[in-house]
Parts: sequence; C-alpha cells; structure tokens
Amino acid sequence: MKFKHSFLSLAAFGLLSLQSNAQSTQGRLQIESPKIFPGDTVAMIYHVDTAQFKAGQQIYLRAYIFDTSYHWSLMETKMPKMSRDSFLIKLKFPAPQNAGLIAFAMTNKAADTVDNNNDIGYYIMCGSRNNMFEAGAEAGYGLMRAPRYGYGVPEYFKNFSISDTAVYMWLSNEIIRHHESAGRLVLPYAEAISGYKHENAIPELRRAVNYLVGKEASDENYFKAWIIAKQNLKDTALADSIHNIAMQQYPNGLMKKKKDYQYLQSLRKPEDVIVAASAFLKAYPYHTTDENTDKMLNVSYTFVYWQLAACYIALGKKTDALKLVDEMPFDNLPEVYYKLVEIPYADWKTLPADSALYFSQPIFSRWNYFLQNKPHEYWYMSSGEWNVFVNKMTLRDKVIQARILLENNKINDALKMATDAQEQMQYSSADLNQTQATLFEKLKKKDVLHNLLVESVRHNQATSGILEMLRKEYVVQHKSDAGFDNYVESLKDTHTMELLREEVRKSAVNITAAPFSLQDQHGKTISLNELKGKTVVLDFWATWCAPCKASFSGMNMAKEYFKNDKDVLFFFIDTQETKPDYKKQTVEYVKSKGFDFHILYDTTSGVYQKYASLIHISGIPFKVIIDGNGQIRNTNVGYKGSPTGLKDEIVEMVKAAKEKSFTTN
Repeated sequence: MKFKHSFLSLAAFGLLSLQSNAQSTQGRLQIESPKIFPGDTVAMIYHVDTAQFKAGQQIYLRAYIFDTSYHWSLMETKMPKMSRDSFLIKLKFPAPQNAGLIAFAMTNKAADTVDNNNDIGYYIMCGSRNNMFEAGAEAGYGLMRAPRYGYGVPEYFKNFSISDTAVYMWLSNEIIRHHESAGRLVLPYAEAISGYKHENAIPELRRAVNYLVGKEASDENYFKAWIIAKQNLKDTALADSIHNIAMQQYPNGLMKKKKDYQYLQSLRKPEDVIVAASAFLKAYPYHTTDENTDKMLNVSYTFVYWQLAACYIALGKKTDALKLVDEMPFDNLPEVYYKLVEIPYADWKTLPADSALYFSQPIFSRWNYFLQNKPHEYWYMSSGEWNVFVNKMTLRDKVIQARILLENNKINDALKMATDAQEQMQYSSADLNQTQATLFEKLKKKDVLHNLLVESVRHNQATSGILEMLRKEYVVQHKSDAGFDNYVESLKDTHTMELLREEVRKSAVNITAAPFSLQDQHGKTISLNELKGKTVVLDFWATWCAPCKASFSGMNMAKEYFKNDKDVLFFFIDTQETKPDYKKQTVEYVKSKGFDFHILYDTTSGVYQKYASLIHISGIPFKVIIDGNGQIRNTNVGYKGSPTGLKDEIVEMVKAAKEKSFTTN
C-alpha cells in the first residue's frame, strides 16, 4: 500500500491533539467532560448571549456530526429554558455511537439568529479507545473549517476558512491513524497538498494515482484518479490513459455518465436536448443516484430536468413538461411554475384560470411532498429552517396560486393559501391584498375585510379594486364620498410617506430632455418643444411587456390625481414593437381596461434609446418626469407591484418637478 505509507512519511510532522480543547470553554460553550468518546453523554453549560437571544426565548442546539464513515448528518434538540435570573443553560448531549467530529451551533427555530462562536465554531473531537482520535475526527475538523472545499457544513461559516496547509495537516493525521480513510479522502487531500506544496506535490499525487488504479480498482477510484491527473497534475496524457482504461473496464460506469452529461450540455436545439436528456434520465435515474458521486462528477440533475422541461415548453409540449414534476428535484419547481403558470397566467393573461390550475396543482403537490420530505442535499437544515426556506421559495407562487384558486371558485382552498401567504407578506403585496379582499367580500367577513382594506392603504399596497371597496364602506357610513380622498390619505403611514418623499428627493436629476415629435393614436403629432411650461410625464411601454401593463393601474391613479391640473400631461409612449398591428393592439388593450391614455408611438424606438442613454438605463417600464423648462427631474424604472405605491411616487415626483420649474422661472 504505497499510497498509505507515503501519507505516513509526509504527515508525521502534523500529529496534533485537540483533546484539550474538548474539555475547555469554547466561547460561550463549556464542555465539562474530561474526554469524550462516541456514545458518551456530554455535559455542557451554555452562557447565553443576551445580545442575540432574548430572555425566555427558545434556543435550539444543532449538532453537525461527521461520522466514522466520513458522512455528515444533523441532530437538533430544544435546549432547556434559561431561568429568569440566570442566562446559563445546563444540558446533556448524547454523542452518537458513530461520531467522529461534532460541531455545534445555537440558533432560534428559523436559524436567522445563530451563535457559532463568532464564526470560529464549537467542536468536539471524539477520542478512540484504540487510537488518539476516532475515525472522522481530524478529517472533519479540517474539512469543516475549509468551506471552499465543499466537504463541510454549508452556510455554517460566513467568512472563516483555514489554509491549504492546515487542511493537508488534518487530513494527513486522519489517514495516518485510520488508513482505511485514504480512498475516501483522496480528492480533498490532493487539493490540499496541491495548494500547499504546488509543484513539489507532484510525486505524492502520482503515488496517489497509482494507488487508485491499482489491482482491482473500482469504477469510483478510476474516476478519482482521472480527476487528480486532469486537475491537480494537469497531465493530459495520463488522464486520457486512465479514462480509456476505465471505459474499457466499466463501459457504463461513471466515465460514461460524465461523458453523456457533457454531451447534453453541448446541445442547443430543443429537439436534440429532449432526446439526450430523456436518454440520460433513463440510463441514470434520479431516484437511484448518489448525491456525493454526482458532486464528484459535477453532474446536476437540476440542470438535466430544467433543460428537458424548458425544451418541452419551448416546443409547446407543456403537458410533457408537467409529467416531469413528480420526479424532478426540489430546485426545479420555482422555474417550472414560472414558465408553465406565472408567465402565461399572471403576466401575459393568456392562460385561463382553469388551465392554470391544471398546471399549478401538481407543482404545489410536489412542493408539499418536499415540505414533509426534505431532500438529502439540504441535510444541514433543521425542520424549522427547512419550513422557512420552502415557504420563502414558494411565497410569490402562493400569491398567484391563491388567485387561481379564487377564480376556480375553490374559495376555502384560496382562503387558506392567501392566509398562509399573508402571514409572511404582512400586507406588502397589493396583488395578495386584492385576492384576500375579494375572498372576504364573498364570504361576507366585514370586520376582517375592513381591517385588510385599511392595512393595504396604510402599507401603500392597495389596488384600485381595494380603494373602491373602501369607498363603498365610506359611503355607507358617511352617505356620500365627500372627503374620501382625505380619509385615504389619513390612513397612510406617515413615516412611510416621508421615506418616499426623501427617496424622491435623493433620486432627483437635472438633465436636459431629448426633443421628440411623435404621432398619437389619432394621427396627431405631439412635440415636446410645444409643451414648454407643462410638467410632462412619459411612460415608455410595450404590448409584450407584462410589468408595463401591470403598472397602468397605478399610472391611471396618478393621472386621475392631476385630472384638474391642465399643466400636468401624461403620455404613454409605445416602443420596441415588432408586430405589424401593434397600434391597434395598444388602443384595444387600453380601452379594455377602461383607461383614457394619450398614446404616442415610438415606431423606430429612437426616442426611447435617447432617454435610456440620458439616464443610463435599459428596459421598460420606464417613466420620465420633465419640468416646464424641458429638464428631466426624475425617473422610475421597473414596477414594484403596488398601484398606490407607484401612484404616490409619481405624484411626489410631479410635485417636485413643478416646484423646480416654478423656482427656476
């Protein structure tokens, strides 16, 4: 076993012990046991950081176990409650029978508050009755503290990392004490020695390759040898030789899987991708694959499934894409929902609600499955953290799904979905507020409806529909709508409005506007030069732009705010169109929504390009506010989702522009 003996000779200088650390106080965690073996009950005292955890707050102990077979797992338990007069918590932790290294962290349930000893870590290295350390102790300690290697606990550290030299030392120690670990640790060892010794590592790396491809070499060992030859030794001839031998001995093994995956990555035509991706999944089914092996191969099933689903969708085979949902990884679901449901239903408005439900329901069923069955690649998350993560990932889709359920008259399901989403969003989504308001109105829940309407306005996340509901309530109470606008203004959060005004002030500019002459929907030419003395609002949009059209409700509110001010003019400049009948489409769309917009046509997109260059932006929707002297005073790019929020922003921008125009004159 030349490889093992070479480790012994190289690593002799690195034999160190951390057993004394296991007995000492590490930051706020004190380990009382003198020496810890796997299976022991570990007595500990935790000195609670009152800057992180409040008195009486439930704290969780997380233990990340690197076991004797060199795999990670997570144990989590509630810590005893701290007393009212003391911030000390005494607890006993049962070390697993197969524990090598144990790393701790103290967290709240959602893990958005974490004590990991100020990004240094809390550790126990288990002793062995036959050796100084148990298998996995030293390897885990080295790999844990080198996150860039990818063999530790994801997200445990923010910035901490040890050197290649230190990693090499700990891995060497592990292999000296536990020779059977050599094959398992060879790849991180090769990375560490290469980073530590550079060209002086070549002899040892070659011995490692010889060891791996020795008598009765496994498929996995051939692949590891190929990686070392290719990446660490950069010996193309040696790598090719190993590759050829492996393909002969294991024609359907790891080399073939890697080759098939690379071939799939090289394809561009959807039809070719579908054939190759389908063949790959048939040859190497996702449910039979090994996560660690795929990591070594740099194979991503998320990529494979997304390529297949995206190509089905591109070719109009949406049902085929939907059939993949029940087998695809968790990470694919948001993108599939976006393509199959959100774009056609919520953005383009081309997918009817019943068809949207047909596509969305299986995706949500798969999400619910994963909520109860955490994928192994997320092993490092506790159940509470996983729930928070999944809910965050699905939040935007829950808002859309609630509306789909509502439109399919599944009232109870819609209410449950909307309520779940609202717990997270806290009235910060105008779309969700509107859906929930409609549900409350249908169910005649007057009290909760009133509270929702008020909170929607207070958070500046109200739609025109919400304002109309609030107006009806107001009229019932006051017998007319006189004073309604002042009532709405009184509901708005004063601090939020002041922050908005401050943001408008900070974003103000003073740039000479580009002159233009454009035809409107009636064939009349509108010239900026003829509008001197007027405050002009330009809204660049297109018929294909979903956010542009979504912002129209807020823009209509802003336009209505200034309806009696003849010195404020709104123009909606249609740009970047390709369809021959786009002018007809613009008029029909605006009319269908009940908006009285003055539309101008930027037929060559030249005017948009001029203004985009002036402001150094790209994309639409794009709003420009020009004062009476022909100076650009403010701009708005994109759409944040709140009609009332956009209305207030445009109103404040126009008011500021009018003030500038007045003071300049």
